[in-house]
Amino acid sequence: MPATRRLGLIMHGITGRMGMNQHLIRSIAAIRAEGGVALKDGSRVLPDPILIGRNAEKVRALAAAHGIERWGTDLAVALANPDDIVFFDAGTTQMRAELLRRAIASGKHVYCEKPTAATLAKLRDFDREDDWLVQKMMDFARCDGRPAYWRGYNVLGHRSLLWWSNERRGYDRLTWDDLRKYDLLSALALVERLAELHGMEFFSTEIAAISGTGPDRFMLIYYVNDQCDIDPDGSPSGNVPLPWLQWVYARFAEFTWRLKHGMDSELGHAVFLCPPDAATSR
Repeated sequence: MPATRRLGLIMHGITGRMGMNQHLIRSIAAIRAEGGVALKDGSRVLPDPILIGRNAEKVRALAAAHGIERWGTDLAVALANPDDIVFFDAGTTQMRAELLRRAIASGKHVYCEKPTAATLAKLRDFDREDDWLVQKMMDFARCDGRPAYWRGYNVLGHRSLLWWSNERRGYDRLTWDDLRKYDLLSALALVERLAELHGMEFFSTEIAAISGTGPDRFMLIYYVNDQCDIDPDGSPSGNVPLPWLQWVYARFAEFTWRLKHGMDSELGHAVFLCPPDAATSR
């Protein structure tokens, strides 16, 4: 029988909307219900969370509702447990920088809701010697000099990729030529798999390539963002291309029209990119 590896993690701030719904119920509890995450060698990784919060009654009820045995109110005690190697925070932004610093000092891996800190000055307090996660892990590959960093979208069953631009601090559209040249079908497959796992109709996720070749070179940076970082008025100051935003609006209009007229919500799955000869910028 394949082995199951325990992953101990501390979950703080899980009585709020984002921590409870997106991270606990849709992610960790859902993974536990499926028996963990299957690895290539046949083994599985099963998250074993401890829920931490200030309101003991709320935390205890939440743990009981989702079959989680461990909970508490003392973060210091939780951080001192060497068997829990990951710290998650979705509490208030004002507290986050200090909580992450404490977790890092305790030798934990960290992931958290954004923003990391309430002010730029507080964010700069993180020193390079802290071995801060982003500085340690985000060593992206390059595609002809560009960062191998994309945002993948599921828009009512259709998939799309946008390419990060350091110069504009925003996203550009990809062409079909880009998709073939840089072998990005596996990145689209990650979006497909996420859609299957959590069933959200509209979400985005950030994807990076950590090596130059092979389908396993892609890594999820940000698991799921149901807000999708879209500027709703489509102004030039937004960080997504206007033609792409217009496509999103059209997809929602089509989806609504089909539901109104009693039709199937989907005609099929498609991928939205630029024509092969189009520029990747706005």
